[in-house]
Amino acid sequence: MRSSPVTAKRSQQKSIQRSSSPAATSETPYNLSLPLGVRSILKNSPLLPYGRRYSTCSTSASPALPVPGRRVFFPAPKKVAFRSNLEEEIVTKEYILRHVDLSSSSEETNSSETEDSSSGSMDEADEVKEALSIKVDEYAGRGRRKRKGRPISETSMEATDRGRDGRSRSTSARRSKRKKRRWEWTLPPVQVGSLNPNGNKEEAICFRRQRHTLAMDQPLKCFTNCLICMSGELVAQDLYFSSETGIITPNYYFRKDGVERIDLNGSIVAPGFLDLQTNGMQGIHFTQLASQKDQAGDDAQKLQTVSEMEVAHGVTGWWATVPTVAKDRWKQIVPTLMPRAFSSGAELLGAHVEGPFLNESKKGAHNAQYLQIPTETSPAELYGEMNLNGAIKVITMAPELPGSTALIGQLQEDYPHIVISLGHSAATYEQGIAAVQMGARALTHVFNAMNPLHHRDPGLAGLMATGKCYFSVIPDGIHLHPSVLTMCMRADPQKCVFITDSIELAGLSDGVHPGHGQIPGNQYKQGNKVTIQGTNTLIGSCCTVDECVRNAVAFSGCNLAEAVQCVTENIANMMGESKRGKLEPGRRADFVILNEGGFVKETWMGGNRVWPGVSR
Repeated sequence: MRSSPVTAKRSQQKSIQRSSSPAATSETPYNLSLPLGVRSILKNSPLLPYGRRYSTCSTSASPALPVPGRRVFFPAPKKVAFRSNLEEEIVTKEYILRHVDLSSSSEETNSSETEDSSSGSMDEADEVKEALSIKVDEYAGRGRRKRKGRPISETSMEATDRGRDGRSRSTSARRSKRKKRRWEWTLPPVQVGSLNPNGNKEEAICFRRQRHTLAMDQPLKCFTNCLICMSGELVAQDLYFSSETGIITPNYYFRKDGVERIDLNGSIVAPGFLDLQTNGMQGIHFTQLASQKDQAGDDAQKLQTVSEMEVAHGVTGWWATVPTVAKDRWKQIVPTLMPRAFSSGAELLGAHVEGPFLNESKKGAHNAQYLQIPTETSPAELYGEMNLNGAIKVITMAPELPGSTALIGQLQEDYPHIVISLGHSAATYEQGIAAVQMGARALTHVFNAMNPLHHRDPGLAGLMATGKCYFSVIPDGIHLHPSVLTMCMRADPQKCVFITDSIELAGLSDGVHPGHGQIPGNQYKQGNKVTIQGTNTLIGSCCTVDECVRNAVAFSGCNLAEAVQCVTENIANMMGESKRGKLEPGRRADFVILNEGGFVKETWMGGNRVWPGVSR
C-alpha cells in the first residue's frame, strides 16, 4: 500500500532523529536526549548542548532503582504553578528522571505513582510518534504547542514535569488558587555514585537540584552599574536578589515595577568572603572558651565579637580553628563552636580542629605535650561522637604518623562531611599520595610547618600539582615569599585557598602580649607578624581576609576577581557549601561591595546590608 505524504514525512523525521541522536554516536558516553526544542539548563549536566531534537523514552534496567520508565523532560524557562518546593534526581546510568513532591501526602504519592506507571507503559515507538506530532518553537515556552488537528489546552502547556501532554500533574497547583511563579535550580550535583546501593561509583551518577517557587509579586532588589566577580572574571552585569528570601534571583526574572534599583557607581560586587582558618582575634583565642562551667554567656559574647569584626572585613561565614589542647579540653571547647547565626555579624559555620595528630618536629607553636598518636586513641574518644557529627568540619593531621592513613579512611567512611587536611607534617610525597587516596582533600598552610619543596623530594607541597586536593596559603607577605605565593596560585587557581590563620592579637596594638594554654611564653607582635618572644618561630598572623585579597593582587599580579575566588568559590567548593561562594541564582544573597583597590565598602547578608550597619 502506498504511504501518505504525512506518514512519509514522519518516517523521514524519525530516521533523522535516529541518526542524529547522541546515543548513536560513539563520542557520547551516555544514552541521553532532550525533548524537542529544549536545551539543558544544568551547568554540570552530562547532556551535551545539542539544539533542536526529539526525546526518547528510557526504561530502568536496574531493579535497585524503583523508578518506572518514563518520558525524559528537561525543564524550559516558562511560567508554571507549584504548591511547594520540588526535588529532582537524575540518574544517568539508564537516564531515569524522578520528581518528588516534598510536601505531598501519601495518597497523592500513590496516585502519582499510578499515573506514572500508566504513562510509562508507552513504548518508545509511540513516544517518538507523539513527539513528531508536536510542533514547538526553538526554545520551549516562547510559543504555543500545537497538536495536529486540535490545539493543546493552556493546562497542558503549563505543567509538566512528567509528560509532554500534561496527563500527570500531581505537582501543579489548583486552578482556583493558581499564582504565577517561576522555579530555579539551586542545589549542586551530589557526589558520583550516591544512589547506587552497591557502592560502585562506575555504575551511577546522580545530580540533584531543588526547585524554589518565586512569587511574581515578590519585592526584589537589583545592583546596577557594577562589576560582578564571576569565577575569576569581572563581568558588567546587573544582580537581582530578594531581601525577603535572602536568595539571588535570575536576571531574566525581570519586572519593570516592584524592583528597587541600587546604583553602585562602578563598584565591584563579590560573594561574601569565607574565613576558613582563624584562631581568634580582638584578644579572644578559641582555646580559652568553656574554661568555666558558668561561662556560656561570656563565650557567646566572645563569638559575637569575633563575628562582628569578621563582617567588617567582608566575611559572611567563618570556621573557628582550635589548635592542640589538653585531651580533656576538646570535648569542652568544640561544642561551643556549633554552626550558628548571630544577631549581627558573620555566621559561624563550624570548627577546624588542628591537632592533636601532628608531627612533633613540625609542631610550630603547638604544645608538644598534648600531641597524640592515632594508634593510641580514637577520634570519637578524643573529640566526642556528637562533635564529629556536628561542629567539626575540618581536621588537620600528619599522614606519616603510625595509623594515620587508616584513620583517614575510617574518618571518611564514618564522617564523610569532614574535610581531612594534611599539615604540620614531615611526610614524603608518596605518603601524601597514599593519604589522598584514602580520602584526604586538602593541605593546611602549604610550605609552613612541612618539609620544603625539593626537586627530588617534593614532600606534601608537591601535591599541589596533582589537582586532587585543595591547598591553603597565608598571603600576608610573612609566611610566604611573594614569588612562592604566585607559584601556588598558578599551580591550580581552582584549588588555591587563602587563609588568615589569625590569632587573638589580630586587632590589638603592637608589643609584647602574654601567652595562653597553647603558648606558655610571651608573644611579640610587630604589624602582622607574631612570634614567640626571643625566637623566630611564627605563631600565626594578624592579617584579615580582605587584606589577603589585596596582597595577592599586589604580590602575584592577578586581577581582583582571581584573588576573590580564593576566598569565596574555592573555599565553598572545598567545604561543600553549595549555598555560598558564587553569585548565581539560588545561592545566598551574601555580598561584599569593593572599590577598585579591593577595600571593603559594604557587606550584605541575606539580601540586607549589615555593615557599616545602615540598611538601604
